[in-house]
Amino acid sequence: MLVAAGSFNLLADLESVYADAPPLSLGDQVQVENAYATSGPAASSTEVRFRLVNDSGTTVVLLGVSSRIAKNSRLVARIGALDTTELQSISVPAGEVLDLTTSHLWYELSPLRNKLEAGDAFELELNLVNSRVMTDVHVH
Repeated sequence: MLVAAGSFNLLADLESVYADAPPLSLGDQVQVENAYATSGPAASSTEVRFRLVNDSGTTVVLLGVSSRIAKNSRLVARIGALDTTELQSISVPAGEVLDLTTSHLWYELSPLRNKLEAGDAFELELNLVNSRVMTDVHVH
């Protein structure tokens, strides 16, 4: 399982905290919309953007994403005109939408194992506490 770089300890901590929690039965209550990525050459990175809609009755915690197209992933947040930081996880309250299609929040996958070109598509796994959601990502 690949998660945001440097988050293995946090992931282990969160999983142990939630280890006794019952698995979430999300069914179709958590959806991924408008998933897309940027093109790029092999060994570079791509920005992945999407909207995560939480129609469940509980807060979901997004721990990270993974895909076979890249070795690592990280959640990037813009904190200034040119400054960014890496977030280890992010919560989406019940009934809310996490919008990663803005210029302020996105996932970065790197290094790319192969070149990504407009028209390509790949699978992305969203790793939530006690659940996973798969989606197709289209390259623009």
